[in-house]
Amino acid sequence: MPSEQKKKILFIDDEPLYAKNYTFALEHFLDIEFDLYSTVESAIYLLQTNYYDLIITDLMMRVEIPLEATFKDRFYGGAFLIKKIRSGVWDSKDNNFALSKTPIILLSNACHEIDFEQIERLMVFEKNLRPSQLTEIVRSILFEEKSSVE
Repeated sequence: MPSEQKKKILFIDDEPLYAKNYTFALEHFLDIEFDLYSTVESAIYLLQTNYYDLIITDLMMRVEIPLEATFKDRFYGGAFLIKKIRSGVWDSKDNNFALSKTPIILLSNACHEIDFEQIERLMVFEKNLRPSQLTEIVRSILFEEKSSVE
């Protein structure tokens, strides 16, 4: 990905108020682009064809893909999505990027329900995080990581 392009975030949350508050702060304070979707199915479609520098998702969203999702996954759509991303199934050989290595922020008030310790590059935060706090976390992931390497 060329360095002069804006960083791009995929934000998935089925609660419009949370999504609007968070994305407004991100858009206002950071020079980024983002796609905002409210369903896991929409995210799955986008992840098969698009590159993202960061993924932010809610945990508790319904999944309507009964053949792929377990009973528990159908209520914890964020966890289902993270498992699919980390499996490498959408890594692009042609575009030379590994979606499975993309940083993910999981927002939820039910994080204790799922064991996430084995997942790399996953940051889990309570959903009562203020928009300004999320903005600072995103800034540190997208902009300060790169500058510390250079």
